Amino acid sequence: MAYWASTLKRRISRRAVLAIGGTAAGAAFLAACGGGNEDKQTGDKTSLVLKPQDETKTAKRGGTFKARNTLEPSTLDPHLFPNNFHVAATYSNLWMVKDGVLEYSDGTIQGDIVESWEVSPDKLTITAKITSKAHFAPVAPVNGRAVDANDVAASWQRHSIMSNQRADFSNAANPAAPIVSITAVDPRTVSIKLAAPNGVVMARLARWTPGSMYIVPKEALDKSVLDLARTSIGSGPYYFS
Repeated sequence: MAYWASTLKRRISRRAVLAIGGTAAGAAFLAACGGGNEDKQTGDKTSLVLKPQDETKTAKRGGTFKARNTLEPSTLDPHLFPNNFHVAATYSNLWMVKDGVLEYSDGTIQGDIVESWEVSPDKLTITAKITSKAHFAPVAPVNGRAVDANDVAASWQRHSIMSNQRADFSNAANPAAPIVSITAVDPRTVSIKLAAPNGVVMARLARWTPGSMYIVPKEALDKSVLDLARTSIGSGPYYFS
């Protein structure tokens, strides 16, 4: 027993020294950087953690948001998965998950470009009104015009045919998917037909990952007019530079 104790002691001695040295150095680093929570001059308790503040009322339009990605996007098309994650900032959905302000979101669904909606008594039709405040990016050939119901219908037409995520949305692509059609009733009204009553279809249409049913300009139905693989034109809070 004494042999093993002596051997173990010799083997761990250097590791113990390194560990103690590392801990001491870490303590010194924390002290130098103010890691303690007491101000030596005033005696007041302080913290490196900033108190969150609601700055939405003082927010100003404009400016540039710089971000990075781990790989070069293979396409700018919002209807294709996987790697163009900027689409969450540059495109709009019909609905969105309500943001949490100074707290986590509770998952409530609210309109994004939809300002109001109603569900038919049989739960098979959603009629939604499109806000007049949503505009596409100031980029040719759309040049900042307002989003309308025909853009929504064109987005569905395009998505249900060519998106590699269409099976999550289109009943024609997947009998388990909820949506039969999305059509324009008038310039500001869309009708969404469902295959069966579905309590989460609006949450599905709020999905923000690439390949989801983002709203794109109707001009994108003609690739020679607008090629979304090369030109990003959405109605989100930012536009792509």
